[in-house]
Amino acid sequence: MKYATTSSHKANKRISSLLATIVKLVQRIVGNGKKVKNRMFDDFTMEVGNETTTLFTEELNAGRITQHSLSDENYVLKERSNPEQYMTVFFEMCKRVVSPVVEVALNFDQWVVVCSPTDRNGYAPINLEYFSKPQRPNDPEWNTAISRLMRFYTDRSVIACCLSEEPFLLQTYRREMGNGLADVLYLCAAPTTVKGLHWGSIGVMYSS
Repeated sequence: MKYATTSSHKANKRISSLLATIVKLVQRIVGNGKKVKNRMFDDFTMEVGNETTTLFTEELNAGRITQHSLSDENYVLKERSNPEQYMTVFFEMCKRVVSPVVEVALNFDQWVVVCSPTDRNGYAPINLEYFSKPQRPNDPEWNTAISRLMRFYTDRSVIACCLSEEPFLLQTYRREMGNGLADVLYLCAAPTTVKGLHWGSIGVMYSS
Protein backbone atom coordinates (compact mmCIF):
# COMPACT_ATOMS: atom_id res chain seq x y z
CA MET A 1 0.00 0.00 0.00
CA LYS A 2 1.38 3.34 -1.03
CA TYR A 3 0.73 5.23 2.21
CA ALA A 4 2.31 2.45 4.27
CA THR A 5 5.46 2.51 2.16
CA THR A 6 5.66 6.29 2.32
CA SER A 7 5.16 6.31 6.08
CA SER A 8 7.88 3.69 6.61
CA HIS A 9 10.26 5.57 4.32
CA LYS A 10 9.67 8.82 6.20
CA ALA A 11 10.26 7.11 9.54
CA ASN A 12 13.51 5.51 8.38
CA LYS A 13 14.72 8.79 6.91
CA ARG A 14 14.01 10.75 10.09
CA ILE A 15 15.56 8.13 12.38
CA SER A 16 18.62 7.81 10.13
CA SER A 17 19.04 11.56 10.40
CA LEU A 18 18.67 11.22 14.16
CA LEU A 19 21.46 8.64 14.30
CA ALA A 20 23.81 11.01 12.51
CA THR A 21 22.92 13.83 14.90
CA ILE A 22 23.47 11.72 18.01
CA VAL A 23 26.83 10.44 16.75
CA LYS A 24 27.99 14.01 16.24
CA LEU A 25 26.78 14.89 19.73
CA VAL A 26 28.67 12.01 21.31
CA GLN A 27 31.84 12.96 19.47
CA ARG A 28 31.71 16.37 21.14
CA ILE A 29 31.32 14.96 24.65
CA VAL A 30 34.50 15.07 26.71
CA GLY A 31 35.15 11.94 28.77
CA ASN A 32 33.71 8.47 28.75
CA GLY A 33 32.11 5.83 30.95
CA LYS A 34 28.61 5.16 32.22
CA LYS A 35 27.59 8.79 32.78
CA VAL A 36 28.31 9.74 29.17
CA LYS A 37 26.83 6.51 27.85
CA ASN A 38 23.61 6.89 29.82
CA ARG A 39 23.22 10.51 28.78
CA MET A 40 23.63 9.49 25.15
CA PHE A 41 20.83 6.93 25.50
CA ASP A 42 18.62 9.39 27.38
CA ASP A 43 18.83 11.81 24.47
CA PHE A 44 18.34 9.10 21.88
CA THR A 45 15.33 7.59 23.64
CA MET A 46 13.64 10.98 23.87
CA GLU A 47 14.13 11.48 20.14
CA VAL A 48 12.70 8.04 19.39
CA GLY A 49 9.78 8.88 21.66
CA ASN A 50 9.17 12.10 19.76
CA GLU A 51 9.31 10.20 16.48
CA THR A 52 6.78 7.63 17.72
CA THR A 53 4.46 10.41 18.89
CA THR A 54 4.76 12.07 15.47
CA LEU A 55 3.90 8.83 13.66
CA PHE A 56 0.87 8.15 15.88
CA THR A 57 -0.32 11.72 15.35
CA GLU A 58 0.06 11.41 11.58
CA GLU A 59 -2.04 8.25 11.62
CA LEU A 60 -4.76 10.03 13.61
CA ASN A 61 -4.71 13.10 11.37
CA ALA A 62 -4.93 10.94 8.25
CA GLY A 63 -7.93 9.05 9.63
CA ARG A 64 -6.18 5.69 9.50
CA ILE A 65 -6.91 5.16 13.19
CA THR A 66 -9.17 6.88 15.71
CA GLN A 67 -8.18 8.06 19.16
CA HIS A 68 -10.67 5.58 20.58
CA SER A 69 -8.95 2.72 18.71
CA LEU A 70 -5.51 3.96 19.76
CA SER A 71 -6.56 3.72 23.41
CA ASP A 72 -8.27 0.33 22.93
CA GLU A 73 -8.10 -1.91 25.98
CA ASN A 74 -10.00 -4.83 24.50
CA TYR A 75 -7.07 -7.22 24.53
CA VAL A 76 -8.14 -10.39 22.71
CA LEU A 77 -6.32 -13.54 23.82
CA LYS A 78 -4.76 -15.63 21.06
CA GLU A 79 -5.82 -19.22 21.49
CA ARG A 80 -3.18 -21.68 22.67
CA SER A 81 -0.54 -18.98 23.10
CA ASN A 82 1.97 -19.67 25.89
CA PRO A 83 3.04 -17.21 27.25
CA GLU A 84 -0.27 -15.53 26.53
CA GLN A 85 -0.39 -13.15 23.56
CA TYR A 86 -3.14 -10.66 22.79
CA MET A 87 -4.39 -8.76 19.76
CA THR A 88 -5.65 -5.17 19.86
CA VAL A 89 -7.15 -2.75 17.37
CA PHE A 90 -3.91 -0.76 17.23
CA PHE A 91 -1.60 -3.76 16.68
CA GLU A 92 -1.53 -3.50 12.86
CA MET A 93 -0.91 0.25 13.00
CA CYS A 94 2.04 -0.23 15.34
CA LYS A 95 3.41 -3.00 13.17
CA ARG A 96 3.16 -0.82 10.07
CA VAL A 97 4.52 2.50 11.31
CA VAL A 98 6.58 1.79 14.44
CA SER A 99 8.38 -1.40 13.38
CA PRO A 100 10.69 0.49 10.99
CA VAL A 101 11.60 2.88 13.81
CA VAL A 102 12.58 0.17 16.27
CA GLU A 103 14.61 -1.69 13.66
CA VAL A 104 16.58 1.42 12.74
CA ALA A 105 17.05 2.25 16.42
CA LEU A 106 18.80 -1.11 16.85
CA ASN A 107 21.62 0.27 14.71
CA PHE A 108 22.18 3.26 16.97
CA ASP A 109 24.81 1.57 19.11
CA GLN A 110 26.34 -1.86 19.60
CA TRP A 111 24.95 -1.97 23.14
CA VAL A 112 21.29 -1.69 22.10
CA VAL A 113 19.40 -4.91 22.82
CA VAL A 114 15.73 -3.97 22.42
CA CYS A 115 13.59 -1.06 21.33
CA SER A 116 9.85 -1.43 21.68
CA PRO A 117 6.65 0.51 22.44
CA THR A 118 4.49 -0.39 25.44
CA ASP A 119 1.06 1.00 26.21
CA ARG A 120 0.06 2.35 29.62
CA ASN A 121 -1.01 -1.13 30.76
CA GLY A 122 2.30 -2.80 29.98
CA TYR A 123 1.16 -4.29 26.66
CA ALA A 124 3.89 -4.47 24.01
CA PRO A 125 2.25 -4.89 20.59
CA ILE A 126 5.49 -5.24 18.65
CA ASN A 127 9.15 -5.94 19.18
CA LEU A 128 12.29 -6.21 17.11
CA GLU A 129 12.00 -8.62 14.20
CA TYR A 130 14.40 -11.03 15.89
CA PHE A 131 12.13 -11.25 18.95
CA SER A 132 8.91 -11.47 16.93
CA LYS A 133 9.00 -15.06 15.75
CA PRO A 134 5.73 -17.06 15.80
CA GLN A 135 5.33 -19.12 18.92
CA ARG A 136 6.19 -22.80 18.87
CA PRO A 137 3.57 -25.26 20.14
CA ASN A 138 4.37 -26.66 23.59
CA ASP A 139 7.61 -24.69 23.91
CA PRO A 140 6.95 -21.86 26.39
CA GLU A 141 10.61 -21.40 27.26
CA TRP A 142 11.58 -20.69 23.64
CA ASN A 143 8.48 -18.53 23.22
CA THR A 144 9.41 -16.49 26.29
CA ALA A 145 12.77 -15.62 24.77
CA ILE A 146 12.03 -15.27 21.06
CA SER A 147 8.32 -14.45 20.67
CA ARG A 148 8.13 -11.27 22.73
CA LEU A 149 5.43 -9.33 20.86
CA MET A 150 1.73 -8.96 21.73
CA ARG A 151 2.50 -9.63 25.38
CA PHE A 152 2.04 -7.94 28.73
CA TYR A 153 5.07 -6.99 30.80
CA THR A 154 3.80 -5.96 34.21
CA ASP A 155 6.88 -5.94 36.41
CA ARG A 156 7.56 -2.77 38.39
CA SER A 157 10.19 -1.31 36.04
CA VAL A 158 8.07 -1.60 32.90
CA ILE A 159 4.92 -0.23 34.53
CA ALA A 160 6.89 2.72 35.92
CA CYS A 161 8.05 3.47 32.37
CA CYS A 162 4.55 3.10 30.92
CA LEU A 163 3.02 5.51 33.42
CA SER A 164 5.83 8.07 33.58
CA GLU A 165 5.26 11.38 31.82
CA GLU A 166 8.75 12.67 32.53
CA PRO A 167 10.92 13.41 29.47
CA PHE A 168 12.76 10.14 30.16
CA LEU A 169 13.05 7.50 32.87
CA LEU A 170 16.20 5.39 33.29
CA GLN A 171 16.16 2.18 35.34
CA THR A 172 17.83 -1.19 35.54
CA TYR A 173 15.72 -4.06 34.23
CA ARG A 174 15.84 -7.84 34.66
CA ARG A 175 14.65 -9.42 31.42
CA GLU A 176 13.46 -13.00 31.79
CA MET A 177 14.63 -15.14 28.86
CA GLY A 178 13.24 -18.55 29.81
CA ASN A 179 14.99 -21.67 31.13
CA GLY A 180 15.94 -19.75 34.28
CA LEU A 181 18.04 -17.27 32.31
CA ALA A 182 17.80 -13.49 32.62
CA ASP A 183 19.58 -10.40 31.32
CA VAL A 184 20.20 -7.36 33.53
CA LEU A 185 19.95 -4.31 31.32
CA TYR A 186 19.39 -0.59 31.42
CA LEU A 187 15.90 0.46 30.39
CA CYS A 188 15.41 4.03 29.24
CA ALA A 189 11.88 5.08 28.31
CA ALA A 190 10.23 8.20 26.95
CA PRO A 191 6.48 8.90 26.97
CA THR A 192 4.23 8.71 23.92
CA THR A 193 1.46 11.28 24.26
CA VAL A 194 -0.88 11.89 21.33
CA LYS A 195 -3.29 14.84 21.36
CA GLY A 196 -3.56 14.75 25.12
CA LEU A 197 -3.73 10.94 25.33
CA HIS A 198 -0.86 9.40 27.30
CA TRP A 199 -0.64 6.19 25.27
CA GLY A 200 2.38 4.70 26.99
CA SER A 201 6.09 4.79 26.27
CA ILE A 202 8.86 3.74 23.91
CA GLY A 203 11.67 1.90 25.64
CA VAL A 204 15.29 1.32 24.66
CA MET A 205 17.13 -1.44 26.52
CA TYR A 206 20.90 -1.60 26.42
CA SER A 207 23.64 -3.52 28.12
CA SER A 208 26.22 -2.06 30.43
